[in-house]
Amino acid sequence: MNLVQGGRRFIARIPAFLNKEFNQNAFWGIVSAVIDEKKLYQASGMMDINLDIELGIRGQDALGKHGDIFYGSKNIFQSCSG
Repeated sequence: MNLVQGGRRFIARIPAFLNKEFNQNAFWGIVSAVIDEKKLYQASGMMDINLDIELGIRGQDALGKHGDIFYGSKNIFQSCSG
């Protein structure tokens, strides 16, 4: 998502449960984590100039193959069946 302050971030929302170890599997709430887009790509090696593959990611807004491409070239998706 684009931030009002500038930049782009991913927001992960993960359900949290109380102590599964003691069979108290009660839903506690949602934990949200904001992940810097460029730092994620750099840390994963996706931005390495010597990368031997072409990458593309699409599916923005949980739309899967119908979602917008938000990383890489649209040509990657034109050359494959997915």
